[in-house]
Amino acid sequence: MYSEKQSKLGDKPIANMAYKKVRFKVLTIGTVGQNIFIILTILICAVSSNRPPRFAIDGQSEIVLRLKESPETRVGSQIYTLRGYDPDNDPLIFGKRNSHDSEIIRIENTSGNEAKVFLAKELDRETQDEYAIVLTLTDSQYGDHNYVTQSFLLLVEDINDNAPIFLPYPNAIEIPEGSAPGVISTLEATDADEGAYGQVVYYLQELDGDNDAFSIATHQGKGILRLQRQLDYESKSLYQLRILAIDRANQGPVNTGTAAILVKVRDIADQPPEFVEVQAVARIAEDAPVGTKVLRVRAIDGDRGINNPIAYALDGNDLFDIDPHTGVVYTLTVLDREEESDQVNGAHILRITATELTKDGEEPQKTAATVRTEVTIIVTDVNDEIPTFGAPIYRCEVNENAQTNTPLNFIDGDVQNFVYDHDEGKNGTFRLFLDPPNDLFEIVPELAVNEANFMLRVRNSKSLDFEQFVEINFTIFAREIDEPTRWSSAHVQIFIRDQNDNFPEFTQAIYNAGVPENSELGTIIAQVEAVDVDSGDFGSMGIRYTNLRGGIAHLLHLNPITGVVTIKTPGSPAFDREIISRHYLTVEAIDNVGQGNRNTAQIIIDIQDVNDNAPIFLHRQYEAKLLENKAEFETPLQVEARDLDLNGTENSQITYEIVEGLYRMNFSIDPESGYVRPLHHFDYEELVDSHRRPVRQANAEMREIDLLIRARDSGIPMLSTVVPVLIYVQDVNDNPPIFQKSFYAKTVPEDLPGGSSVLQVLAIDRDGSSPNNAIVYRIQTGASDKFIINSETGVISVAQGANLDPDLTESKRLIYTLNVVSIWKSKWIDWFLMNSLLSTDRIGWWPW
Repeated sequence: MYSEKQSKLGDKPIANMAYKKVRFKVLTIGTVGQNIFIILTILICAVSSNRPPRFAIDGQSEIVLRLKESPETRVGSQIYTLRGYDPDNDPLIFGKRNSHDSEIIRIENTSGNEAKVFLAKELDRETQDEYAIVLTLTDSQYGDHNYVTQSFLLLVEDINDNAPIFLPYPNAIEIPEGSAPGVISTLEATDADEGAYGQVVYYLQELDGDNDAFSIATHQGKGILRLQRQLDYESKSLYQLRILAIDRANQGPVNTGTAAILVKVRDIADQPPEFVEVQAVARIAEDAPVGTKVLRVRAIDGDRGINNPIAYALDGNDLFDIDPHTGVVYTLTVLDREEESDQVNGAHILRITATELTKDGEEPQKTAATVRTEVTIIVTDVNDEIPTFGAPIYRCEVNENAQTNTPLNFIDGDVQNFVYDHDEGKNGTFRLFLDPPNDLFEIVPELAVNEANFMLRVRNSKSLDFEQFVEINFTIFAREIDEPTRWSSAHVQIFIRDQNDNFPEFTQAIYNAGVPENSELGTIIAQVEAVDVDSGDFGSMGIRYTNLRGGIAHLLHLNPITGVVTIKTPGSPAFDREIISRHYLTVEAIDNVGQGNRNTAQIIIDIQDVNDNAPIFLHRQYEAKLLENKAEFETPLQVEARDLDLNGTENSQITYEIVEGLYRMNFSIDPESGYVRPLHHFDYEELVDSHRRPVRQANAEMREIDLLIRARDSGIPMLSTVVPVLIYVQDVNDNPPIFQKSFYAKTVPEDLPGGSSVLQVLAIDRDGSSPNNAIVYRIQTGASDKFIINSETGVISVAQGANLDPDLTESKRLIYTLNVVSIWKSKWIDWFLMNSLLSTDRIGWWPW
């Protein structure tokens, strides 16, 4: 019997294995027996004991991987990751079946259920474009030959890594010149790449730059090379063409294949001969023997591919001939350079003809097969000539201040400003220079051969001044440089043309002028003058005075030629010195008749004073107060006048004088200051009334003194003004009262009642005004209360209640002696005493 203990797969018991239904195909031989049954049982048990692993491919039946061919995909790079799983969680081992295709990859197991796939060899689509690989997967329970397989397909994608390659083609093509345009060749190139990378387009490069002679077109993968125009052998006999085959890659690099074709142009007889060796100029000494070789020319057939022989001929000439076969030109006779002929400066121009011949009969070709050229033979000579000027004298002119290098102008129209020496080489080389040397002008050229048109030009413009010199003379020399030297000379006369290069200059920068005020029309104020050192109209002759500007310019006239400034509009306030005394003007001087250079000067016009203003008093009337018996005014009296004429002159110098007044002789006036002073004191009472009413001021009566004072200037004519002066003389109390009598006597009855007048005393005061002449009376003594006096009238009367009866008085008084005083100046201290004797009336009794 089979036991579980004896049946193991590896170390794992079968009882622990999973079972799976397996269908087998069994081939039976002979009879059915126990052995066959045992085999089936083992297989079933073995399968059922370990479940197989699987590839994780998401339900796909095949792994397909697309890679770009190398070098896009590098060898050794990881290209894929394999994944699997095992139901028994056994570790997995990924592998591959060995085959030619499987060598392209390498598998590296990294973990229990993954493996990395690396590229082992380079991919080349053109060599192999796909690889079919069988992958294997087993777990640790499987044997080496027990595994799960998986199809792995690696597809190689193309890259543009192959250049087009031309198939064999003719590398040289010959075309007769003049051939008609058309197809001349077909080329084909192949490209191992696929798609657009393998499709070819053709382009043409003409290496010599003739891009219009040929063209190429792409047709069905081939390049059709065409001739575009007729070719000319003589213009170009070879064309190097480069054909480019370029793939149609639309991204990444573009690959190109090249093919070189040489196009040869076959010549035909259609060109005349060509000179290939011509000595344009040859020299021969004039004493050379006859038959001396001078030069050689050589011509060839213009058709290079034919190359017919050439015959040479020389047009009619008596001095030279040519060998028809060799082209050598030689002398026929003795030469003389100075002999007059068709030569110029010893030069002979020869016309040589080259004619193309046939190779068989030396017969000339058609007319077109002939070509001509010219050569010059110069006959040299000995040094037997001297430099010669075209004229013995040259007259020139130039503007002053002309710029450096300005050429001088020759005045004579037919002058020949050249110098020549017929000798050649050093014999005919000469120097030109000035004598004496100067820094104003120079001659060019300084060195010449054979002949030269010389030019005189300005060397130093700063020194070229018409105002310094008008004419300059010197000599020009032409001297050979070789020994023995020969020379000649010519005289040069240069006239300097004046230019307007100087400005007018006024004789004064500022013109000071004076004109009397109130001047009349045409009065000359000033005359300006300018000079200009230039000549003609550029100078002083052409100066015009203009542009008079200033505050009174419109009132003046400026003569443009003489420069005289006169008054055009008199009577204007502008000419009143008392309004404005000075005017500032500017004037211009312009040369070239007012069209050239200009300069400016200033005119200062002072209006000169004229005595046209009389003195004017500051007040219409002057008044002063003078006390009686005083020789000075209470306040100083000064009359003052102003004169608007020029201060500090006689026109404004004022003198004061008293011209009218009854008492003018009693006063003095300072003629310069105008101070008025009394010459002595005045007595108020003696002043004569001046027909005016007394003027009372502050209760004081005054008397007027009228004066008329004149202020006059010292100008011519003298002008003056008068002003009234009122002097008020005030009365003072300078006279005491004087009684008319020094003694009064009166007899009165003793029974005279009180209040009765007795007598009147009267005093007189000579003062002329009140209160100075007012008198007050008073009984000083002796009244004994019997008498009183009226203080104003001086009436003495018996006092009320008084009794004059002697019997009733003590000591029986019969006589009363009264002392009466008159008071003046309202002061009691000023009084005069007067005695009045009163006696009572008693019959027959008098005290005297």
